[in-house]
Amino acid sequence: MKTNTSQTRLALIDFWRGVLLVILSLLILWYFIGNNIGAEFWTNKQFAILPHFQFWATFVASLAIPSIFILLGASIILYSKNKKWASWNTPKIARTLATRGIFLIALQFLIENPLRLLANFRFQGFSIKQIDTGFEFYSSNLLYFGVLSSLGFCLIFWSVLTKVRSKQLIAISIILMGLGWAIINLKGLSNPNEAIYFRFLAIPGFTIPIKVGFALLPWLGLPGLGMVLARYYRKQPLKTLKFTAILALVLILAFVVLRWKNLYDDFSMRDNGLLGFFNFSKLPPSLSYFLVSISFGLAIFYLSFHFIKKRTLVRDALIVFGSSPLLFYILQLFLFGVAGLFIDFSVSPVVTILTWISILTIILPILDYFEHNFKVLKNESLWNYF
Repeated sequence: MKTNTSQTRLALIDFWRGVLLVILSLLILWYFIGNNIGAEFWTNKQFAILPHFQFWATFVASLAIPSIFILLGASIILYSKNKKWASWNTPKIARTLATRGIFLIALQFLIENPLRLLANFRFQGFSIKQIDTGFEFYSSNLLYFGVLSSLGFCLIFWSVLTKVRSKQLIAISIILMGLGWAIINLKGLSNPNEAIYFRFLAIPGFTIPIKVGFALLPWLGLPGLGMVLARYYRKQPLKTLKFTAILALVLILAFVVLRWKNLYDDFSMRDNGLLGFFNFSKLPPSLSYFLVSISFGLAIFYLSFHFIKKRTLVRDALIVFGSSPLLFYILQLFLFGVAGLFIDFSVSPVVTILTWISILTIILPILDYFEHNFKVLKNESLWNYF
């Protein structure tokens, strides 16, 4: 298996993204085979209903999500810098990025949402029957706004800001995240008849005809941080890596202090015990969640730099996963959805892990074929980008 990384992207970025996507895929798998996965997002008591293995597995998997948004910002900068060398002007770059954002939004409704409905069905005997999963996370009667649509809106917004200075990007990011938390704290999360525009803007939940998992804020602020990270890494990679390692430690320390002192850092106070300490709101994302997950992502970024120096099968596989992230994401939705038709909710952790590894093994040669047989189209392919 060869891994000829495109000249327009760094192997480190692809490897970092690949690690995050593989970790996140465990959360996707559990959505299809577990009937309690939705509860950990909408309440602060998920450990009370989840087995410990499932709690820790989904907890770690969920830590990858914010870094996906940060990587989106990094990709925007890398793409725009590359196109500058190709004599593209800023408006043309912005139009192309915005078009990709619209494509992501369309995929949310045309591909991801229908595939998510597979979680509502199981093979029973020789027929497929609809089952009661215990929660209504997706419905054919609702327009669901998930991670793809959120990434798409982020891509459209930040596509026009590629020339903004780094300090201003950081300021915009902080303001957007702070605005999201301010709206959530002002409006609360308990109103079942929340206005649609507040759902879309910052408050997850459903108000017919829409259901929002990933509201626009505070997620919209994260890509700006990724844009700054990519700029500095291109100019001073070693200094940037050292800074990210220090920042990761600072963020995790801030998380520990906030949780240890039981300060108001979440949308409800923490429970006692180890599980309670790590039990915080993810959708909407709390400050605790962002602190620990961004620290987690930065730590992986730092370690990735050292891991990619030695070529191994695992290294090459992760670079392949990360170089075609959107295709990876769609394939895993389909394959995990199909697997979920045959796997019972009470499946053991061993079967879960084996299923996870098997699906990833199936996806790898598909992406590898795409990588090496569509080289001319690869850089401009909508399928390799988020």
